[in-house]
Amino acid sequence: MDTDEGHIVNLTISNGSPDLVFEASQELIRELNLVAGPVASRKAEKGGAGSKGDPVTMGTIILAAISAGVAKQIAQVLVAYIKRNSKLVVKVGTVTITKDYASAKEVEAINALAEKLSRKKGK
Repeated sequence: MDTDEGHIVNLTISNGSPDLVFEASQELIRELNLVAGPVASRKAEKGGAGSKGDPVTMGTIILAAISAGVAKQIAQVLVAYIKRNSKLVVKVGTVTITKDYASAKEVEAINALAEKLSRKKGK
């Protein structure tokens, strides 16, 4: 899925608490920004004092507009992250990456994600 802000990456954890999803998505944001520069951020949400946000959107990460080369780096980080964290699922548009998918079809997963991330809006 794309927004005016950029691409959306959704991270979920099977039977994971909202706090666990929040921590995992924060870790993924740090890894993405370390490898590809400042490209990932949390979607701004309104919440009450002490609130971390809506549990449904806790794992939503916004990626800035990126080049094809950076898209490949981001895709590699996403696949590697899923391989290390077997309960996580990452979805970018219609591409879903799970540990089994990342292990069995890593090259296809990286290429599919890179293609999705590098597409220009409106094409």
